[in-house]
Amino acid sequence: MGLAPLFAGVLIFAASCLYLAVRRTECDYPTVQVVHQPGTRSDPKFAVRNWVRGPPTRRATENLKPDVNYITTFVSSGWTNDVMTYGNMLYLSLLTQRVPILGPFVPSHLSQTAGYIPFGDVFDVPRLARDMGAPVLEWGDVKDADAGVEEELGCWSAWMGTSRSVSEPRWSWVPSVFNLDLSYTPLPYDHKMYPENDNEPHLLHGKLMQLGFPAGRARALSQSSPRTNTHGNTLAPSEQLLCFDQLYAVSVELQWEWFQDSSPVWRFVGRHMRWNKNAEALARLYLARHWGLEKSEPIPPFISVHARRGDFGDKCKFFGKNGTACLPSLNQLRRRIGEVQTKLLQKGVSTDRVLITSDEKDPQWWEDIRQAGYTWIDHAQARTDALYGEWYSPLLDGIFHSLAAGFVGTDQSTMSLLAARRVEEWNAGPTAFLMWVGVAEEDL
Repeated sequence: MGLAPLFAGVLIFAASCLYLAVRRTECDYPTVQVVHQPGTRSDPKFAVRNWVRGPPTRRATENLKPDVNYITTFVSSGWTNDVMTYGNMLYLSLLTQRVPILGPFVPSHLSQTAGYIPFGDVFDVPRLARDMGAPVLEWGDVKDADAGVEEELGCWSAWMGTSRSVSEPRWSWVPSVFNLDLSYTPLPYDHKMYPENDNEPHLLHGKLMQLGFPAGRARALSQSSPRTNTHGNTLAPSEQLLCFDQLYAVSVELQWEWFQDSSPVWRFVGRHMRWNKNAEALARLYLARHWGLEKSEPIPPFISVHARRGDFGDKCKFFGKNGTACLPSLNQLRRRIGEVQTKLLQKGVSTDRVLITSDEKDPQWWEDIRQAGYTWIDHAQARTDALYGEWYSPLLDGIFHSLAAGFVGTDQSTMSLLAARRVEEWNAGPTAFLMWVGVAEEDL
């Protein structure tokens, strides 16, 4: 859940290196079982067995096929930003014609006891591979996280290539999950969109693509040298497994390109990242219960809202406002919902069902939401974390957003951005945004 164009030069650095209890959540539910899906692909040519030597091994390098080149990246920037990071890597895999290896999502925005959740428990990997027209692997297909031994690997630090003020690679839990000891080579600054601007972090897909080929790799290595890993060894970036510490702020041409309707990463990758079927079924069950539906009844049209407030309220002081005075008002929320309702009516869809999701902690705000006639799903009351683990509250909220006929999000939020993209693309639904940066008092 990210802050994008606002304070654009700052990528949030989650640098806590406390111990992570590596685990994943499996659970039983009376109707839906949420489990890790096995590594099969709907199209036989994308089957895992065609792209690795065999079952997960103790060392990743032992399971890579000698005639196949791969690409991977690691994540640690909050769930939605990590979705975008993996999307950027998948697009780069298409450009370089390499097989992507997706890691899990890690709890940089949750308590560390949440553990990690495999990418395939969140998204439908078989469908992603089919719709992208390319194989997609997960790290769990390649290496056994529980029995794996430590191995050394050379990677590129894209993070160090974003600014001369960055002196260390981007830290992530993922390498420790799979017992990787990494030696990073800083990316040369000429791989940036604006090489001389240390406050603008964007890297270019076309420049990163060159690292996957001999000439571009050699040119970059002539400008930069590997750093030592924890054992004091230096390794040049792997030629077979092209890897990066992070790939969040990466574009083809424009800054924050995911926000553009022409976004190549969205067009070729993001729109194909559909939900894991089990997770979506669970979300539908929650909605059916919320609306008091029988099992056979379809989910009625509704408008979903993502009102991000928590950490955004901390920014009000930068606009000369006290407390949360810079955040969108209830009146603006009503207006935005009304805009979406009007657009839905033009399509012949009438609904007064509005589902609110928010990180707001103030009980009075929620009481005002109730008085306005809007509803929400209380994950504490539903015991979502107790039943499924901490990952499922934000995951289910994200799925709720995408199942709506229309959506209202919060400007500057990447979670809202992706929700809007999904509703527009998957449901042909109208969207609107709660505006708060540079908004006149009377319009707030």
